[in-house]
Amino acid sequence: MTEKKQQSLKRFYKGFLVPLFLFGLYFGIMSAVLTRSGEYLSIEKTVEKLDRTHGLYGSALYQRTFYFKEEIYKFYKPEVVTLGSSRVLQFRQDYFTKPFINLGTISSLDEAMETGRNIFPEHTPQKMILGLDFWWFHPSREEIFIPRSERDATLTLSDMLEPATWLVSGKLRFSDVFHLLTSETPHAGIAAVSRGDGFDRFGSYFYTSIYTGRKKSQDINFANTLEKMKTGEGVLVHGDTVSESRWAAFEALVNYYQSLGIEMVIFLPPIPPMVLQAMNDSGDYGYVDTLRPRLAAFAKERDIPFFDFHDMQRYGSGDCEYYDGVHGGENTYNRILLHMALKNGMVRDVVDLPKLGWAIRRLKDRASSNPDEIDFLGLGCDKGFKE
Repeated sequence: MTEKKQQSLKRFYKGFLVPLFLFGLYFGIMSAVLTRSGEYLSIEKTVEKLDRTHGLYGSALYQRTFYFKEEIYKFYKPEVVTLGSSRVLQFRQDYFTKPFINLGTISSLDEAMETGRNIFPEHTPQKMILGLDFWWFHPSREEIFIPRSERDATLTLSDMLEPATWLVSGKLRFSDVFHLLTSETPHAGIAAVSRGDGFDRFGSYFYTSIYTGRKKSQDINFANTLEKMKTGEGVLVHGDTVSESRWAAFEALVNYYQSLGIEMVIFLPPIPPMVLQAMNDSGDYGYVDTLRPRLAAFAKERDIPFFDFHDMQRYGSGDCEYYDGVHGGENTYNRILLHMALKNGMVRDVVDLPKLGWAIRRLKDRASSNPDEIDFLGLGCDKGFKE
């Protein structure tokens, strides 16, 4: 072989085969990382794994929460459920004395009905704590559903490109990659494995990365929420009147649950004092002021316990106990559960009151029981445990 041909072959190897090898190595590693993280486990296998390992489920690629919630419900067949949006996700099994599942992440009254019709006929819970977002009753909330992925996910080429962006942004660390390649994880899904963000086996959610500062909060000083409130963006849309069609959907939902013999407690979830003050000062939320007494009157007529926690200041929960401008943290919901239990025998029968009272005192001004929680909202909060 001539020297010229040898040089041509060397250039070929360097210019084609070496990059091809590197690309192949990258895709092989990323394929292994995504697969070993549990991103592609079936929902059934995911639930079985969490039951065994007590880990978390948090996908970074697919929106399969709706199926996950239905599957854990069918798996555990609980006596008690909480149903609502992401705002009810901080109710935890730890404080219940009966089998419990958190069915939070419902996007609307329509999806709440869909969930009930899908899973309650097969096994009907005895008791339900139903959280109602005020924006569910706004005229703009017709037929709102959170987008869903397919129930079963399969590895794609585009999936394997995602980890590169995660590594650059810090969403994924090289130590996470090494850990996934060399050892088993109790979790399922990249978000749960790398950041500790996800649902436990009972359906409650953990915002670990925000609470510990691994991920920066997008609502420091509630600035993002307050800005959205000014413009009426998203769920904070302005309005003066309750939608009658949404009210009819609510009545249909209650009728259906009562027809199944479910004992219900209904409540309005809270917003932090700083945001509540801005809402009241704006004058843009007349429909909320109309909704609150209307719900109370409806519940009284139906003999359903109703709790208005829109303003939680009277129960001791301040700004420091919130995740963001519309989501209360774990201790906010501990306070809600305690007040419900003190006022209502149905709730009292399924709650561990001493444990709940101890937790509320210990977690004052904290959004979670995570020992590494920082002042992630920049409010000057004391995040130490209180004794």
